[in-house]
Amino acid sequence: MNALTGYKRRNARSATVTCLRRRRAWWHGQVRRFHRDKVTEEMEHTTVALKLRKCIALVAHDHKKEDLLEWVQFNAKVLAQQDIVSTGTTGSLLERELGLSIRKLQSDPLVGDHQVGRRISEGAVDMLIFFWDPLVPTPHDPDVKALLRIAVAWNIPVAFNEASADFVFSSPLIGGECERVIPDYQEYLTRAAFAGAGPPIEPPLRREL
Repeated sequence: MNALTGYKRRNARSATVTCLRRRRAWWHGQVRRFHRDKVTEEMEHTTVALKLRKCIALVAHDHKKEDLLEWVQFNAKVLAQQDIVSTGTTGSLLERELGLSIRKLQSDPLVGDHQVGRRISEGAVDMLIFFWDPLVPTPHDPDVKALLRIAVAWNIPVAFNEASADFVFSSPLIGGECERVIPDYQEYLTRAAFAGAGPPIEPPLRREL
């Protein structure tokens, strides 16, 4: 009797473990399918008109400020026809050395990168020239990464060094009106809200025997 009872218990325990594993596999499959559908869901796009006079953000790390100063001095004639926004220290340096009219924000460590990113998302900045130093870590590296992510998300022209900035400024679009295509994030968020976005909730599992 005891041997038979033990056999039944082992069978019940094995069946319970198998059932739990199947439920976990089902749930993980649902989560993978949800995220796959989210990624492949088509994003609507819209266009933004860029005026003849554009707003350009100039940012540079400490070891790259002299390089940016030299580049701005070379392109001063074109920049004089644009609106310039810059972080605090860089803006003060450019304003003092070149006499350009610059709207200065906070310095990079004092959320200056966040302020530039906010203006990009609001459509107030049309181009980002960011001379950053990849060899010197800074305490606000996460802010730099967030700024670059915003610039890419809103599809604005970005230059990270003198060579790429020269290519951007040699484009005929810099001195004319054009359109910029951006994802329609507002429409996407509205659609996701009505669809009840959110991954499936893992079903409660009993503790394995």
